[in-house]
Amino acid sequence: MSILNGMVKLLLKERLKDIEYFLAHPHDAQHRTFNYLIRKATNTEWGNRYDYASISSTKIFKERIPIQGYDDVKPYVD
Repeated sequence: MSILNGMVKLLLKERLKDIEYFLAHPHDAQHRTFNYLIRKATNTEWGNRYDYASISSTKIFKERIPIQGYDDVKPYVD
C-alpha cells in the first residue's frame, strides 16, 4: 500500500468515527456544532450586531436573531 493510500485510509477511518458518533448522538452533535458556529461568529460584524458573545442557547438565538432572507444577508456575504 502506498503512503498516500495509508494516509487516506487513516483519514477516512477517523471520519467514520465522527459519522458514527453523529448517528448515535444527533442532538449532542447539533448542539456542539451550534456552539462552535456561535463562537466562530462572535467577533464578526454580524456577531457583534446580534451580540453572539452572550448567546448561550438555541432559545436565546431564536429570540434574538430575526429570520433573514438572502437579500438581507447579502451585504454581509459580499
